[in-house]
Amino acid sequence: MTGPPSEFNRHEPDPALTALLADFPADLFSERLYRSIHWAEDYVLALTVEVLRQLGLDERKQEPASAAGLCCAHDLDPSQASRLAWLLERATAAGLVTATDDGGPRTYQVTAPLVSPAIARLAADGLSIDPGNRPTLALLDAAAAAIHGLREGAVGRKTALLGAEAVGLWLDYFNNANLLYAANNRLAAIAAVSQLSGKSRFSILEVGAGAGSGAEALLDELDRRDLQGRLDRYLITEPGTFFRRRGERHLKQRSRQLPLSFASLDIDQPWAEQKLEDERFDLIFGVNVFHVAKNLTSSLSEARRRLSGDGVLVAGECLRPDPRTACYIEFVFQLLDSYHQAELDPPRRARPGFLTPEEWSLALSASGFSQVTLLPDHRQTRTIFPQLFIGALCGR
Repeated sequence: MTGPPSEFNRHEPDPALTALLADFPADLFSERLYRSIHWAEDYVLALTVEVLRQLGLDERKQEPASAAGLCCAHDLDPSQASRLAWLLERATAAGLVTATDDGGPRTYQVTAPLVSPAIARLAADGLSIDPGNRPTLALLDAAAAAIHGLREGAVGRKTALLGAEAVGLWLDYFNNANLLYAANNRLAAIAAVSQLSGKSRFSILEVGAGAGSGAEALLDELDRRDLQGRLDRYLITEPGTFFRRRGERHLKQRSRQLPLSFASLDIDQPWAEQKLEDERFDLIFGVNVFHVAKNLTSSLSEARRRLSGDGVLVAGECLRPDPRTACYIEFVFQLLDSYHQAELDPPRRARPGFLTPEEWSLALSASGFSQVTLLPDHRQTRTIFPQLFIGALCGR
C-alpha cells in the first residue's frame, strides 16, 4: 500500500488530541483521517485561489470593496455576492485577503499574491493518503467547474451540481466508502447506539436519510454491539424520491430480517401533516440534516415532540469552531440555493450552513431539549485541531 506523501507526513496527531479521543475506536479518528482533513483544507484553498484568479480578483492594487461591489466591478452576477464572499473569507483565513468591518458591509482587499496552485499535485496527494478520498475530490472538482455560475447565475451551478450527470457524484460522496464522509456517519452511529444500549426494546426514526449511508452505519453499529434483536421498528425517511427508493432497495436487501420501513418526511414542513403517525420514538437520528433546516428551532421542536419520555435526538453534524470559519465542504454546498435559504437567528444561528457548538446548544435548548451533550467535546478539541469538524449532538 502506498504511504502518504511527504508533504502530509508532517501532520501527526497531537498527543493531547489523542487523549481527548481515547474513548472512541482507534480506527475512527485515524492518522489517515487526520491527514485527509489537512489535505481537503489545502485542496479547497488551492481551488479557491484558482477561482479568484479566474474571476480576475488577483489584482493587488484593487481598493477594498464589499462582495457586492466586487461583483459589479468584475462583471459577476450580483445575486452571487454571498457565494463570492465565502471564497473571499476562505482566502482571508489563509492570509491572502484582508477583510475589514467598519460598520458597513464587510470589505475585502487582496493583499498577498494569488499564485497559481499546483492543483494536480494536490489531487494526487489526496489519493495517495487514501483512495477513499476520490469521491470528495470529484465533488470538489465539480464545484470548481460550477463556479462560472458566478457569471451566469444559477444555470451553470444547476448543470454541474444538480443535473442528471451529477447524481453519481452525490451517491459516491454520501457513501461509507468515502473516508471523510463515513467518519461522520460512524461517529453518529456510535453515539446513537450508546444512548440505546440500556434499553430492552427500542424504536428509531431517521430523518434526511438520503440513499441510506447513515442507516447503514447505524445498523452496522447495532450489529457490532449485538443489539439488532432489540429493534422494534426503524422508520427511515427521506423527502427525495430517487434517493429514498435507492436506499430502500439497498437496506432491505442487506437487512431483510429487520423491521425497516420507509417514508417521505420533509423536516421543514409540519410533521403531523406528512402521514407520519402520532408515534413516539426512542431515538431520532440524522446525519448532516438539521443544519439545512430553514427554521432550525422549528424542525428541532418537531423532533422533540416525536421523542418518547426518555427518548434522545442524535444529530451527526459538521461543526464550525467559530462563526466565521468555513468548513472545506462548504466550497460545494455554498453553491446550492438551499444552503442560503436558512432563516438566520443570532445568536442561535449567525450564518447559513454549519453551526458552532455554542449555537447548537442554544438552538437545542430553545427547542425544548434540557440535556445536551457533544461528542467529542469540540470546545476542547478545537483548541488543538480546529479543523476536526466531525461531531455528534445528543439532546433529551
